[in-house]
Amino acid sequence: LICVGYRMRDTHVNPVLEAARARSNFTLVILTKSLPDAEFDHWKNYDNVIIATETRCALYREEGPGIPGVWSFEWLAKEVMSNA
Repeated sequence: LICVGYRMRDTHVNPVLEAARARSNFTLVILTKSLPDAEFDHWKNYDNVIIATETRCALYREEGPGIPGVWSFEWLAKEVMSNA
């Protein structure tokens, strides 16, 4: 599941995402300009959650630098075209 622009704060949606995340065949990708610290710190601790923001990212529980411009259409179009 790819969540675009969702800041992971909705108390009605998050329990559904948590239940799905517990499945072994599920991956959650969070793509957003920014993510509040509490939400980033919570979701980065799972092997099947990938987070990409402009200031920091997380993959397999490892935190790294962000992707400046990740939120721009130009960046996305360039990435898609370079991998086509």
